[in-house]
Amino acid sequence: MFTPVYHELVPRLKQYMEEQKSGKLPGVRSLAKQFGVNPATVSKAMKILEEKGLISILKGQGAFICRKIQTEKHHSIGIVNLIPNSYTEEEELERLRKPFNYSPHTQEQIRQLVDRECAAEGFHAISLTCNIAAVRDNLAFFEKMPTDGFLFIYSSLNSEIADFLKKKHIPFVAANACFGIPEVNFVDVNTMQAVNDFLFRLREAGVRKVTFFGRPGKYGYSERLRRIFMKHLGSEFRDFYFIDGAHSPLFFNTECLEEYSEQAFNLMMQDGIAPEVILCIPECIESMKQAVRKHGLRTPEDVAFATISIDPDIHDITVLKGDESEILRRAVRRLLHIILHDDDSVIQQWIPMDIVWAALPNSKELVVQ
Repeated sequence: MFTPVYHELVPRLKQYMEEQKSGKLPGVRSLAKQFGVNPATVSKAMKILEEKGLISILKGQGAFICRKIQTEKHHSIGIVNLIPNSYTEEEELERLRKPFNYSPHTQEQIRQLVDRECAAEGFHAISLTCNIAAVRDNLAFFEKMPTDGFLFIYSSLNSEIADFLKKKHIPFVAANACFGIPEVNFVDVNTMQAVNDFLFRLREAGVRKVTFFGRPGKYGYSERLRRIFMKHLGSEFRDFYFIDGAHSPLFFNTECLEEYSEQAFNLMMQDGIAPEVILCIPECIESMKQAVRKHGLRTPEDVAFATISIDPDIHDITVLKGDESEILRRAVRRLLHIILHDDDSVIQQWIPMDIVWAALPNSKELVVQ
């Protein structure tokens, strides 16, 4: 695979920095001449080093090496879950007792799983539920915790926190993809590949109208999903086939799912043709089935359902199935490696998803590849 020259320059600059006695690096042109590359290549490589927290670039003053401070290990990792500012204490206690959205686990079950995974290295897990506003106003919170690194769950990580942790050389890994944040270690299921394979197989089986119904995702998730639908449906694609709150007049509202699902299905029916397959997030399936039946249609004979899930207990519909436990295990192993080996490389791991097929409408059969 092609590797940009500035990526190849990064480890050479790191080696150079380790040998440097001065805290300030030479200028870009001087480094370009020394390494035999052009100044633009050096600038791009130094931007990566800055994102990793290895140098600090001050306008008009130059680039300075950020020396790592050796600290005593606490032999613990913090599992970070940021919660909305509006949560009351009662709502938070109720939320902790229930699985979170797509997750089949409660937060305490996740802590226990992480604790078991890191015990072999003599580490233990601490569960940290934090108010988003409080953390934003006091990022030093992450320095003061008696932990050696952080595991971010439920898409809690944001750019502000990531930048702070990198500059402070505090190890962290996200248990979900972080497309909008550069230079971040993460582990996640490969949802986009699974959806691509799913739609390909449906089209090969002769399914002509496939729609999506769900909430908008972070970091451009919805837009990438929408592009996959457009690719596979081609000229047959219509905007009202893809309803996620970001590309439709509906705003996702978990408080009135029944009404929201009925409105969504009415949008899907704008061309007068019912969808043959609806790809739907798990919590909306039952309310959407009710909306389908109100139109006199049967499931799955007329309209079949599929979902994306990391819950192993969903069996009665077609499932693009991932494994949250494996995501967490791999994320913990990566975090421990960073902590124990002082590893500042960035590895983004994708776990494949299985497609567990159920019945298709009108007795259509899947093409076996």
